[in-house]
Amino acid sequence: MSDSRDASGIEQAWWHPVALASALGEAPLALNVATSIGFNAVWTQVMGTTDRRPTADDTLRMRDLLEQGLKAGAYGVSAGLDYKPAY
Repeated sequence: MSDSRDASGIEQAWWHPVALASALGEAPLALNVATSIGFNAVWTQVMGTTDRRPTADDTLRMRDLLEQGLKAGAYGVSAGLDYKPAY
């Protein structure tokens, strides 16, 4: 998205690993950081707050977002097995 809001209009400060890495790079920190992509964040980016199963196109959009994040440097994907909206 061009601004930093997800499909539900909630501000997402660092929804992309590159933005997070840039922000961390500017801070005077001495940390090892391995970012993960939150599955519910990806789900909400594509599905908003609708309570339905994703279509094939929705699933492809989610997969594309995950691939972008992994290529940009995220270490993996985190997921909860029983959390709305993506359960």
